[in-house]
Amino acid sequence: MVLVYVAHGRALFKRESLDNFAEALGVETITHSAVSRSLERLRKYELVERRQERGEYRVSDEPLATQLRELSPRLSIEAQEEALQLPPAR
Repeated sequence: MVLVYVAHGRALFKRESLDNFAEALGVETITHSAVSRSLERLRKYELVERRQERGEYRVSDEPLATQLRELSPRLSIEAQEEALQLPPAR
């Protein structure tokens, strides 16, 4: 999910983003350090790079970034809940 946020140029460390990450993962909270660790893993695998002058991140591969943006046109919590909707338990 962090990679999708990077592709969209969304703020990663704002309270709303952290709450969205937590909601999507089904946990109470996500910390800044958890997002930082995710970014470091993405950097290790060369999926994202950091723009030093601005402190921003971007997806390293532009075709991948485009594909992520196309596959996730809405980043609202409602869209995430829709995408993660499971059938009712029997």
